[in-house]
Amino acid sequence: MDLLAVQFSNLCTLQAAGADESTPPTTLPRPSLPPRSHVPSLQQPAQRPRSRPSTSAPPTDTSAPSNAAKLTEADVLTQYADLFDGTLGLLDGEVHLETDPNIRPVQMPLRRLPVAIRDRVQLELNKMVQDDIITPVTEPTPWVSALLVVAKPDGGLRIIIDPKPLNKALIRSTYYMPTLDDILPQLSNVKVFSTTDISQAFYHLKLDEESSYLTTFETPFGRYRY
Repeated sequence: MDLLAVQFSNLCTLQAAGADESTPPTTLPRPSLPPRSHVPSLQQPAQRPRSRPSTSAPPTDTSAPSNAAKLTEADVLTQYADLFDGTLGLLDGEVHLETDPNIRPVQMPLRRLPVAIRDRVQLELNKMVQDDIITPVTEPTPWVSALLVVAKPDGGLRIIIDPKPLNKALIRSTYYMPTLDDILPQLSNVKVFSTTDISQAFYHLKLDEESSYLTTFETPFGRYRY
């Protein structure tokens, strides 16, 4: 069988293999091709290689402080310096005490004060006067309580009075004390809890002048009232 050799050039030539060289080759016109613009391109556009998702954390902006930054003790002392200057605070308003007019006032006698703590008690009374906790009393008062001194765990002295007779004459206002069941629903969304130990908490309440004379107490150094 004769073989056909196909060669592409400007003309497409077909030559029978093994034919006589004197025989002129048979030429065929080159087939027409569609314009280049109409030939669909087989070359796919280059695609960017897919990168693996980064497992590292995104960079944080250190220019602005984080809202979740924890307050330190130094920050609290600086921001609320007026609460930690050593002076006593004072709540708004005044406290008024009512007594039963049918109960006779009582003037309790002076109790003996041990000599070992006498000077320390006087210093503590003077300090309480400077802090506006107590004030000297010079005029007669129907109610006079006795002085009591209690030793603190830190070695200091606590000045208090014995108001048992006065307590019997006080008319107390009825106040509904909330229970745990009343408070828990208000704490459903609370995330931060803290406790506060107020120094000398009762001294932050101010008595009106009339009620103040009810707290008069006797000491070896004179009478005082809160």
